[in-house]
Amino acid sequence: MDWMVGRLDTKMDIDAVYKSARTGNRQAETQLFADLTDSFHVLARHRIENEQDAQELVQDVLLTVAQKYRELQVEKSFAAWAYKIFEHKLFTYYRSKQTRQRKVVYMEDCDRATLTITSDPELKRRLLHCLEIIARTNDRYAKILNLRFQGYSGAEISTALGYSKNSILSSLSRARAKLKTCLEKGDFQR
Repeated sequence: MDWMVGRLDTKMDIDAVYKSARTGNRQAETQLFADLTDSFHVLARHRIENEQDAQELVQDVLLTVAQKYRELQVEKSFAAWAYKIFEHKLFTYYRSKQTRQRKVVYMEDCDRATLTITSDPELKRRLLHCLEIIARTNDRYAKILNLRFQGYSGAEISTALGYSKNSILSSLSRARAKLKTCLEKGDFQR
């Protein structure tokens, strides 16, 4: 219960410092962001395991607050408004983290499937034949497939080949579709 009283006092102090900072008081502005930084660091460390991710979240929240706080017309509590920004950014962090985890799991499953497929000599022969066909029709696709098979990530492939990551991922998807068609039918339409 004591920590709650301290939090309420801090919110009241932050609101008072905010009002002073809005009038152009540089010292109050410095104090405002120092207080917000401390509060957000404590909150982020409790909710995010990775210290670097917690630091990035705090910086992102502070950047948003810094960009918007002067135009803001606070009716009740600046601290509550700032905390809402923190909560929104935290929600976005969790959502993007879940998406990244799903992609990693999917890629790991794909890698395991690829490794088990290549242990079949007949399938390996067909795979090499299809890669040769793809290389003749679109050298970029063959390079991307080869690098991905070797374990390089989309970002590493984009750096190596000099294309954007989105372009590489799009090409990888198309190349996989062509490879699948070739493996199923023995050839593919260009």
